Amino acid sequence: MTAARGYHGGDSSEGPAEAIDAWRANMQTKEAKTKYRARASLCELANAHLEQHQGVTQMLVRGLPRVTCFALLMGLAANLVHHAAHLLG
Repeated sequence: MTAARGYHGGDSSEGPAEAIDAWRANMQTKEAKTKYRARASLCELANAHLEQHQGVTQMLVRGLPRVTCFALLMGLAANLVHHAAHLLG
């Protein structure tokens, strides 16, 4: 993160309260509501499977590169488990 960027990558003059207010205002738009509704079918089921079947309850790493690597490995593992029967013939 560079010095010019502040809270969660936003403008350095914008604090947590302003960022939350901006997020809430954005979530009132029709486009944001549609995307948020679609999130449940896209993300939550996969997260529930990772938690229940692989025991992933929290990230044990810090930093964007490590979290990205962790998420990609969990996605790869989930896909291998999902397609194992087809892959093994």
